[in-house]
Amino acid sequence: MVTVIALLSVIGGCSSGTQHVATTPPAAAAPTITDAVMSSGMAMSLSTAGPSKPAAMICSEEVRGDLRTILGAKQLPAGAPSWRYPVYTCSYRLGMGTLTLAVHESADETTAAATVRRLRRDLGGGPSVLGLGPDGYTPADGVVLLRKDNDVLVVDARGLPTVFGSNDQHRADFAFEVATTILGCWTGDDD
Repeated sequence: MVTVIALLSVIGGCSSGTQHVATTPPAAAAPTITDAVMSSGMAMSLSTAGPSKPAAMICSEEVRGDLRTILGAKQLPAGAPSWRYPVYTCSYRLGMGTLTLAVHESADETTAAATVRRLRRDLGGGPSVLGLGPDGYTPADGVVLLRKDNDVLVVDARGLPTVFGSNDQHRADFAFEVATTILGCWTGDDD
């Protein structure tokens, strides 16, 4: 289980503590939860409008910088963005595996809350996570899902080893740290 209280004391908004990455062999690629997000009951079509500013943040230089800090990396990790209405995805190929971030946009908070309930049902539930709003939960080891206003954020770290880095960081803790960092940026918490 994620050590929520300890991580909350470390995370202070859009930046967080340094983690050092060891040369751990990459884990086998796991399927992402973004397929479930994409098929969460919303009509899908290609859109030329693009993602909202909060959704686009998951592939921004700011989040890339936060990931570099969290991982203790020397260079900004490159994110590969993808927009297929209503989901914006950013996949990061890190030295030890892949981290996938996705934001499902909804017309309003009620629809977003319904999307979370549908995902929770489709993904088999999972424990709620303190500090991630009323809808924050972990449907799988290394996956965190939360809702902020009309956006649903999914952090999927299952493409990373279960334990990695010089501090033996667990991917579940890493996913939580990434989720809280993005949530802090969305809410304007800078410190």
